[in-house]
Amino acid sequence: MQITFQFYTITICCILLIVMLIMALRLFRLRKKQVYLILTFGLILAVVYEVLKMTSIGSKSLLHIASAIMFMNINIGIYASYLNKIKRSIIYYLVTAIFIPLLLFFSSSFHADLSLFIIELAAVCISWILISPHIDEMIKYRLSLIIYSVIIVINIETDHLWRTEKWILIANDILPIIYYSILLLIFIERFLTMFQSVVDSSLIDGLTGLYNRKAISARIKQCVEKGGCVIVFTDIDNFKQLNDTLGHHAGDAALKTVAEILQEETDEIGFPGRYGGEELIAVIDDKDTISRIEEWAENFRSRVERESNVTLSIGFSISRNGISPEKLLEQADLGMYSAKRSGKNKIVAYKDELDTEGIKD
Repeated sequence: MQITFQFYTITICCILLIVMLIMALRLFRLRKKQVYLILTFGLILAVVYEVLKMTSIGSKSLLHIASAIMFMNINIGIYASYLNKIKRSIIYYLVTAIFIPLLLFFSSSFHADLSLFIIELAAVCISWILISPHIDEMIKYRLSLIIYSVIIVINIETDHLWRTEKWILIANDILPIIYYSILLLIFIERFLTMFQSVVDSSLIDGLTGLYNRKAISARIKQCVEKGGCVIVFTDIDNFKQLNDTLGHHAGDAALKTVAEILQEETDEIGFPGRYGGEELIAVIDDKDTISRIEEWAENFRSRVERESNVTLSIGFSISRNGISPEKLLEQADLGMYSAKRSGKNKIVAYKDELDTEGIKD
């Protein structure tokens, strides 16, 4: 019964480890960082360790060594996935968790197997102090360290104190599943976060946090195809002068402020984007807002005037049958240039006459 139960629990552990292994390889392909190879090696070693446990191949000392190396490789990999500059920390981690206890290993005052347990406990302590403060999922990570510590203590109980109570044997089989499950949750959170950052980097403007030109152009196309949207094209007035007199940091700060206001004003009614330079776009697809678009645009313009040190020239165009996304954007752009030419800090709705006025320089 115990052998069958152990077989099932170790099989579950191996499945969890293989899932994490696949994710680690994906992270390596995604980020091209060597540290994910260390993580991969640790996970492979963990699978080997679980198989050795199931088949009873190898001495207990070999299992303890594999367990210690597996634990440290996995945790260094987790640590490195959160930090970019970690060479000094890894060296400190390795020296503390391996070489100092190894001195105890070769001393006559400690039993060899107990020294290996000391290595693992030292690694747990270092992980708690050094790694856990940098992990987003800190509570889950520390819980995994606590469970791993309990596993070490149970191994000491069974290997050196010859404890064979049923609950200890069951706990020895169940706790690794819980430990690997928590690690898998941490992996999933980290994988999703990193994947989202890669997606965002291709869609989001780094300075303003708005959709970039590629992403907002795709949004315009989608909205026009569905029918019923407005393109609002804005340009910060005298932006070059602001950069020349106060410096680019002042220009960036103004751009960020306007972007934040635009993001707030388009929340749940549309999509804000940066088209390029100081030009920002709002794609409005909310029917109620479209019906009072001039009121919305005026509220946006007045907020920028009150809450920042810049003003806006705004043009907009409402989608109509037969108007392509490119044409709709061009019409909103013409409205914005008309606002600039006629005094700035105002709003101009696109009209057919603007096509023939030749307002763009």
